[in-house]
Formats: sequence, C-alpha cells, structure tokens
Amino acid sequence: GLAFANNFGCDKLVLFDVIHATDLMHSASDGTVSLCRPESLRHEAIHLLYWASLGACFFLWRRCAPVGWLCLYTVFFVAWLCPFLSPLGPLDWGGRAFGPTGLRPWQEPNGEATASKAVTPYRCYPYFHALTLLADREGRRRALANVSLASALKRQPILYVFGEDKNAHWHTEAALDALRLTEGCSVVSVKGAGHWVYKQAPGPCFDAVERFILG
Repeated sequence: GLAFANNFGCDKLVLFDVIHATDLMHSASDGTVSLCRPESLRHEAIHLLYWASLGACFFLWRRCAPVGWLCLYTVFFVAWLCPFLSPLGPLDWGGRAFGPTGLRPWQEPNGEATASKAVTPYRCYPYFHALTLLADREGRRRALANVSLASALKRQPILYVFGEDKNAHWHTEAALDALRLTEGCSVVSVKGAGHWVYKQAPGPCFDAVERFILG
C-alpha cells in the first residue's frame, strides 16, 4: 500500500495491520539501520528472529528443497512449542497444532480467519529479500524510500486498522503518533483480532473503512 501511494498516489489509503514490518527496516532515509529501539526491544527481537528464520527457509530451499522444507517445519514446530517467539497471536495460529485449520505448513489454512494458502519455503522469499538489503546500502535506501510513511502522509489521508491480540505488532508507536497527528488520518485498534483483522473482525473493519471513505 505505501509503495503504491508513494509511486502513484490515491485519494485515500487503507492499511490493515502492517505499516512497517519492524524497526529493523524502518530506519533513516540515508540507509542506516537501527536494530533495536528501547521502546520496542522485545518486538525487535521477535521480528528479527521471525524474519531470519523464514528467510533461512527460502535460502536453504533454493539450494536443497528437502532441507528448506525441513527448516520450515522446524521453525513452525518451535513456534508451536514457544508461541511467544512468534509475532502472531492465538487467532492467527488456528488455535491448535494439529487438525484441519491453522497457519502451520502441515495444516489446511482456515481462509475465513487466517491465511488462504499454506505456508511454503517459496512464500518465504520476501523475508529473505528483506534480509539481503542489510548488506546492500543503496538497495536499502531505495526500499525504505519506497515504503516511507512520512512521504505517503504528504500525498493522501491514511486509515490504519490493526488487531490488538498479537505478540508483536507490525508498526511502531512513532508511526501511530504520526498518523494521529496528521489531519484526515485515523488509527483503529480492534480487540479480539490478530494479524488477519479484516477476517477475524469484519464488522469493525467495515465500519472504520466506511467512515473513512465516505466521511
């Protein structure tokens, strides 16, 4: 959404649950990276582990597919044993380790409440790509400029809706403050919802979008 807004612009922009995946990539426009901020140290650690684990799955899969799949199953098995290590919440995991619904690669996803497709090593590419930017100063600068919230706020009003029931959020308090202080923008937090807030709480999401779009 931010990339489209910064490159093409729109009348109004609605974002669900993600502004910036983590402060790891929400850094200064000159390309410098701050791995941790005191206000969100726990969130930083969770997101860094999450990105690195899934990025490693894609990296290994490209070199040896069975090893990549083994890595992915291991990551999700550890996340099941230690759910506090994942940024997602209980609603996002489908509520149980085994059975027909859930986000884990050995389950059939519950499209009504979580992801519509199963997680595979191939789908872990965005995390691998993001981590490679840590070693590419110019690429990192371009990527950060492309998803700059500050730039997007100058072009159109933004509504941000997110679920509260997660271990770590995909935004920073600074980003929420910037939205709240910008005329025409709004932030809506939804209790009883996680990452897929628009599926888990469609009513509050629809009401928020309707108010924002129709004014």
